[in-house]
Amino acid sequence: MQAIGATTKQFRIPAVSCTSRRAARWAGLLLLLLAGALYLLTLDDGLRVGELLGGDLITHQYAQVLGRPANAPGYPVYSMLGWLWFRIGRAVLPFFNPTQVLSLFSTLWALASLAVLYMVLLEITDRWPLAWLTAGFYAVTYFFWYYAVTTEQYASAVFQTLLFVLWAFRWQKSRADRYLLYSALNAGFALSNLITVLFIVPGLLLFYLSQEPGLLRRRRLLAQAAVLAILPLTSYLFVYWAGRAHPDWSGIAWRGGRWFWEFLSTQQGRSELTWSFGGAPLDYPWLFLAELTPGVGLAGLAGILLLGKPRALLIYPTLIIYLLFSYIDRFGNWYQVVMPIYPLVLLGFAGLLDALLRRFPPAKRAPALWLTSAGMIALIALRLAANYPHVDQSRRPDDDAIPLARALLADAPARGALIYGTTEEMAAVQYLTTVWGERPDVAPANTYQARQWLAGGDPRPLYVTIGAAALFQQEIGQPAAWWSAGAHLVEALRQPRWELTQPPTVPAGCFPVPGLELIGLDILPAEKDIFHAALYWRAHQPLADMTVSVRPLQAGGYLWLEGTLAAQDHPPAWNAYPFSRWRAGEVVRDDYVIRLPAGAQVDGLEVLLYQPGGAGELGKCRLNLPRQASAGPR
Repeated sequence: MQAIGATTKQFRIPAVSCTSRRAARWAGLLLLLLAGALYLLTLDDGLRVGELLGGDLITHQYAQVLGRPANAPGYPVYSMLGWLWFRIGRAVLPFFNPTQVLSLFSTLWALASLAVLYMVLLEITDRWPLAWLTAGFYAVTYFFWYYAVTTEQYASAVFQTLLFVLWAFRWQKSRADRYLLYSALNAGFALSNLITVLFIVPGLLLFYLSQEPGLLRRRRLLAQAAVLAILPLTSYLFVYWAGRAHPDWSGIAWRGGRWFWEFLSTQQGRSELTWSFGGAPLDYPWLFLAELTPGVGLAGLAGILLLGKPRALLIYPTLIIYLLFSYIDRFGNWYQVVMPIYPLVLLGFAGLLDALLRRFPPAKRAPALWLTSAGMIALIALRLAANYPHVDQSRRPDDDAIPLARALLADAPARGALIYGTTEEMAAVQYLTTVWGERPDVAPANTYQARQWLAGGDPRPLYVTIGAAALFQQEIGQPAAWWSAGAHLVEALRQPRWELTQPPTVPAGCFPVPGLELIGLDILPAEKDIFHAALYWRAHQPLADMTVSVRPLQAGGYLWLEGTLAAQDHPPAWNAYPFSRWRAGEVVRDDYVIRLPAGAQVDGLEVLLYQPGGAGELGKCRLNLPRQASAGPR
């Protein structure tokens, strides 16, 4: 007799097999989504002025924006793909700023690298949680994470290296020639990108020949491989074309074919190599262990042996070559170039974990896998917490390049103007106008262009930053006159100005000293608790040098900020144009930007003149200011 309910099916939550291929695919997608979210959260969205002055980061950004190769040997494939990505990204991602779009190019390479690493790990272990957690651990290691969110090409080197490994492992199982041809094509792309990727080639040869010694006698296959390897090298025609069109960016004077060869042979890069064993003394091994943690690093090195002899012949020689290369003194950037060794070591780590799990009886493997997974999750959490503050490149308070350039351009220089400034200021203006596309009509002026302007060879308006005005007068020369152009710029004039194009919003008609008239002033828009006034003077006769002191008033009294009088003192046009150089009848603009105490209501202004070290004030004007005073061009 059958018990009641015996035919009723029991409800069970379906278990997800740790060896299910379908589960592995979904897990891989989840890995990329989580890593992508983390990288977006920490994505580089601005630069420091110092980063604009040189280095691979800014070189790659300009290469991708302007459609030119980067520094020698040009990285033509990477640069052309970056140029294409920047235009697509700017069109489809309007909510990202240009720096973020450029940084996302590295993120795409990093996610592609993680995807390939995950696939290679699945070639080592059929337990996808092991592959997933190992790849997830690599995703939060410092160097990989950092170069996934900043504009560099090193993630592409990881991607290409892992492609070599993936195709080698799949060839080992299938002996399909297509994987050999894929590797040949990948080698050509490495020659067109970061050539240190080819450090893996000796290991690859050992891997293939140890299993098929007659491979080098297959002439047809070798010919096909050679054609595929050479094909990507045609991208260097782009370098040749760009060098002829824009010889200024290369750093090597254009001399026809000789220039091209010197650039491809990285003449500059080779000059940095001392070929001495002093580039990374003991830092390298300790940094490697700190990056992967000592336990994972040492376990990974040992675990490579468990992958089998052919695979060990592939990985160990590659690690040795990278180790030797890292000790060549090249200004310390070895830790960037050797990034591909970290995932290679993690292959050994995953192989070791898989081998240990297989030693457990079948009934105990699931608990052992859970315990291993818990340990890996804890390790990932520790690396995530330790690296996040150092890797996070978003919303950094020290990203001062864009604010600096915007502050200069806030003075609204005339359309098509040149701006001469300090090296830092010009780098910031160049970046804002070229990469961000703000005020592209304005261009930074170098010393040669400034001299050409002074000689009358350039009709464009020329502005000089306050910080560079003294340098301009020493190195370039004196223009006929100066005109204050705002809070940060003065305009160089070929001829003095004799009239205003329209009257000031606050007329004055005051003569603080004989022969000098304060025509009036404009109150200009400014940030909260900042007072910005543009004064307009007229000289009626030659004048002696004096200093102007501008003092905002409230209810007829002075304002004080932290015990100091709220005022600003300087000779006219931000010290660039002293009174003694003025001509009779000339009109000069003179700007003053003054911090105010919180909540101050300025309703008056005192303009006082004095000679430093002299006997007190020479004269002054006191003006009442309207509540709403607007500015206009003069």
